[in-house]
Amino acid sequence: MHEVANRDCTFDVGGDAIVPKGIAVATIADPRNCTIQVEARCHAEIVLANPDEADSVACLDQEGQPMDIAVLRRNSTQFTSQLPLHGGKSGQLVVDERAAKLVLQLADRPVRSIPIQPDPSRTTTVQ
Repeated sequence: MHEVANRDCTFDVGGDAIVPKGIAVATIADPRNCTIQVEARCHAEIVLANPDEADSVACLDQEGQPMDIAVLRRNSTQFTSQLPLHGGKSGQLVVDERAAKLVLQLADRPVRSIPIQPDPSRTTTVQ
């Protein structure tokens, strides 16, 4: 690899077992000699018994900091801090292995916090 540009360029890293990640080349001291840390991809799904309990979900790490939720489709990845629920269901979503809580929200206000222990080997279902 020669002459790696350092402006308006990113390294995009992805794969079946990891959460997709983009790294701006400008943030890397030497793009020809660097390490990119990735997180294990963990699947989760919200299925509420009472669909009126919440209309969205957010994710927090162990320190209570917001984390992105990824929605992976055939040819795209969408990252969001708050994912809408439809009829109390999220469909399959992706969090990384550091996720500690899913926060159910109604009209942008927290209604319930659910501790989770994401496992890359199975889908975590939250009810």
